[in-house]
Amino acid sequence: MNEPSSSSKPEESKQEPQAGDKPSPSSPSSPKPSSPSGTGKVASKPSEPEKPAKAYDPKIPPRQPAPDVEGLSSSCAMARQQFDSVVGEQNQRLVELKVVATQAIEDTVRRLEEESDRTRSILERNLELAREAERLVVEGRNLAKEQEDLEEQVKEATERTLALEDRVTTLREERNKLEASRNELEEQVNGAAEALAKSRSEIEALEGKVGEKDEETKALEKKKTVLEERLQRLERIRAEFMSEVKRSETALQDLMAVPEGGGTTT
Repeated sequence: MNEPSSSSKPEESKQEPQAGDKPSPSSPSSPKPSSPSGTGKVASKPSEPEKPAKAYDPKIPPRQPAPDVEGLSSSCAMARQQFDSVVGEQNQRLVELKVVATQAIEDTVRRLEEESDRTRSILERNLELAREAERLVVEGRNLAKEQEDLEEQVKEATERTLALEDRVTTLREERNKLEASRNELEEQVNGAAEALAKSRSEIEALEGKVGEKDEETKALEKKKTVLEERLQRLERIRAEFMSEVKRSETALQDLMAVPEGGGTTT
């Protein structure tokens, strides 16, 4: 009758923790899972809440009755399966968290690099803008001086423009006078042209009459030549006649002188 009680002591010492008991840190079958993201906290079971720690009792607890070996082994197997599934899930979650953390770190590093590049480009742009601003300030000063010079030139140009306007007014008046004189001269020229045309027509008519007179003069000269020839012939005939008359008178005088001298001898 006392053998079962004596055999229960080693079985109690070899008894594994139940499914609901919290595993001890020194137990080889319950390794401590590493926490995600390296915080060092032990992952708790998502289905069962953590039990509060019991106060240390210095009294020896009463001996428990000997449990059933088959039920204990089955419960241990179930507990190990549950523990393995929980550890697998935690490991899977850790791997996923590590992957997510790695991606997040890579994204953060990439964003930081992009931000640093953008900041560097912005700084370089700011330096360029600062240099450009300095250059623009210098150019602004130079432009201010140039503006003053231009204002003086504009003032001088305005004075010259006013003087030129007065000169233009004077020239316009003179031009109007010249246009009036030109109109008068054009009228005079038109009158002279009309008189010239009339004179030309008269000259042409006179030239026609002169041509006619020339023809008449030529005809008269021909007649004069004929008459001069006739006159010369008549003068020659007259000279011959006069010589004949003189000869006749001489002969007549000779005839008349014969009776006065006593007759003629035969």
